[in-house]
Amino acid sequence: MAYTTAKPHHSFNLLRTIYGVLATIGNAMMRPADAKAENARRKISHLRALSDAELEARGIRRADIEYHVFSGSYYA
Repeated sequence: MAYTTAKPHHSFNLLRTIYGVLATIGNAMMRPADAKAENARRKISHLRALSDAELEARGIRRADIEYHVFSGSYYA
């Protein structure tokens, strides 16, 4: 003899709902930081692609590219 248990197809799971809400909020909070990091990455890549003469014309030493990009954002 086989025993079966009937489970509803659509069960409400409170923990899954709470997790979903918190994950959505967390992702929304991270978007601006991710965009800022991506912007900094692009600036660094652009400056690294310049020649030493072009960097000198902008008043930037190659060793100071990261400092130049992050100087307005982070403690340096």
